[in-house]
Amino acid sequence: MDLAGDALSEVLELLPVFDLVQLRGACVGWARNPGARRQVHLARLAASLVGRIKKAQHYVPVGSRRYDPLEEGEEQDRVQVALTTTTLEESMERELFFLLFGPGAASSDPVEVSFGRPKEILALLPGLPPAVGDVCSNAPVLPACPLRCWAGYADGSLKYDPHASKFTLSVRSRALKLCGYWEKTLDRLTLAEYLGA
Repeated sequence: MDLAGDALSEVLELLPVFDLVQLRGACVGWARNPGARRQVHLARLAASLVGRIKKAQHYVPVGSRRYDPLEEGEEQDRVQVALTTTTLEESMERELFFLLFGPGAASSDPVEVSFGRPKEILALLPGLPPAVGDVCSNAPVLPACPLRCWAGYADGSLKYDPHASKFTLSVRSRALKLCGYWEKTLDRLTLAEYLGA
């Protein structure tokens, strides 16, 4: 929620004087700590992206527990089906974009960057988990033994239009593995193969 103008004044009027003093101290400290602000905003973007990836439908072939269409050499259209696109759009002021993505982002021209590997996406948003668990998939629902589907990032793109203050992050993900509900983490072999791609 964005509070500005009259809405912000109404909230401040409801606070006792003692709380206003503490609020001012917190705001001054926040304004003087760009590193903390950057960390909080990047973590917010990462959490929002992970939430959307979890809700997106991922494709797993019938009879497969592990799937990597890029290594199996399948046809291009089949690979496209296997990849799920998740898009995160929001309004973002130029100053915040500059804070999050560095001096190169200070241009007044639109910015567009592509990412071809999982490690590049993880470097963009350090708060992202290496792989996302419990994603929606086409795997059968087994009442006695629920299956957990893990998804990994394939590639993506970042776009920013400073004139419209519009930030767009698109990430394509794919199913990495199906496992039993008791497996709380992705096994090291699968993770190493995926991140080494």
